Amino acid sequence: MKTKKKSKLTSDSSKQIDEQFHRISFREIKILWTILGDLTATRADFVRARFLQDALHFSDVTDFLRQLGILAVAKGQISKKENFGKTEAEMKAGLIQHLLGRNTSYRIHLNEFFRHFENVDGSFEILMDSGKRRQFGGIRSLLLDLELLEQDSGKPRYWVSPQYFVAFIEAKSNSATSPLELQDVLLARAKLGRDAELEVLKFEAARLRNHPGLAKRIKHVAAENVGAGYDILSLTESANAAGHSDRFIEVKAV
Repeated sequence: MKTKKKSKLTSDSSKQIDEQFHRISFREIKILWTILGDLTATRADFVRARFLQDALHFSDVTDFLRQLGILAVAKGQISKKENFGKTEAEMKAGLIQHLLGRNTSYRIHLNEFFRHFENVDGSFEILMDSGKRRQFGGIRSLLLDLELLEQDSGKPRYWVSPQYFVAFIEAKSNSATSPLELQDVLLARAKLGRDAELEVLKFEAARLRNHPGLAKRIKHVAAENVGAGYDILSLTESANAAGHSDRFIEVKAV
């Protein structure tokens, strides 16, 4: 009986959170942030009145930013606890960073949503059937709005945007995962590392394009020995007797 009750409470909480996400948009977040401007603190009733001239969901938006640690609301005052960017791209990235990185009441629902993503050729994707749309429609819409997700035009298929792939993998690996889910995360992380190494190999080959003899000696060390301490052995021109020196490269995917 206790297990069923806990499950129902968790389900009800996720439903309420997803309904709140339906009422949150980047447009309304930006409106609130513009009203606050450079003020360190201002009266909540003043901010609310200004906000409602152009938007609708004052309580939901302020609660969202408060839970992310961006706003403080107390004693009739609203104050910024920190900035999260100036341009739209910076603001969206900052919101994603706070949403994925903080242990808030949203995290359980977010983890549940992420568990439905599958590793498809190194990319995490989800097909939103009618059941998933009812359960996760709000968080899907918000993450689309913040550009963490991209959508297949005319189809209910969504995938993690490349610029947030690392953040998604970290968020997914930090949540409770089954062995199969963990395997997917590890495979995706390994592919990300390999792709980064291949990009560096291309860069080194291009850098040495006027020195074909040196370019031929570039070596993908990590493909043969993961314990070498570096991933790629390249070369660079030098004034020494050999005419070149070794270039040891360790690749970090970010």
